[in-house]
Amino acid sequence: MSKGYDNKASEKYFKPKDRFYEFLEQHEFLGKLRRKQERKGAAYMTLFFCTMVGLAFLTHENAEFVLVTKIFGP
Repeated sequence: MSKGYDNKASEKYFKPKDRFYEFLEQHEFLGKLRRKQERKGAAYMTLFFCTMVGLAFLTHENAEFVLVTKIFGP
């Protein structure tokens, strides 16, 4: 029978402090955060690229802009 102590709390507060393990936990957390930001950035870049290609094709149909006609031809 336990004396009312929570195992997780005792692991967190009573385990010996080791700088290597603290560094490792922080490194794992930052790695997860970085991967999440990279996935989000890749999704935004893909969306931006598709939007630019779509706009280029839409404006090419009514080619009134000089830059569009220079890029895509007459």
